[in-house]
Amino acid sequence: MRKVLFIIKITIIGFFEGFLDVFPDGSYGDLIRGWFIKTRIKKCGKKLKVSKHVRILNAQNLIIEDNVYIGYGTWMDAKYGVSIGSKTMIGPYVIIASGNHEFNLDDMSFFNKSKGKMVTIGRGCWIGAESVITSTGNLSNYCLVAARTIITKPIPEKSRVINVNQIVGKVV
Repeated sequence: MRKVLFIIKITIIGFFEGFLDVFPDGSYGDLIRGWFIKTRIKKCGKKLKVSKHVRILNAQNLIIEDNVYIGYGTWMDAKYGVSIGSKTMIGPYVIIASGNHEFNLDDMSFFNKSKGKMVTIGRGCWIGAESVITSTGNLSNYCLVAARTIITKPIPEKSRVINVNQIVGKVV
């Protein structure tokens, strides 16, 4: 019975997420989608803006502060927790994953237990399109992440990051 109720719940949420994509991008549509997501997450500040086709798994473990924008097609898994600081902008097609599969060479299965930890994104960060932040990566305040960058370790405050964890300077 619990599985049936869970499937019904997921189906209803999926329907509403799909329905919300009919609203146009821009201030009003983004705010309406933000309001819907706000009802599902652990804690949310003011003026959350969410573009179309954003998917959030385990939203009950997501914390978002004030004035955050989440770009088109972003995929986020908050199984082990994700915290996003105020005035942060997340570009299109960004992936934020707080967990990972444990790999077992004996059976080559990805259906084993997962492991992970909370992903923290500080205040005032800009995350470029198609970037990936893994469970071992965190961004301190005011970091600038170039498009298609992969973050797998903690990044210090006011850093400009390209490629894979390559810090190229400070944000001024």
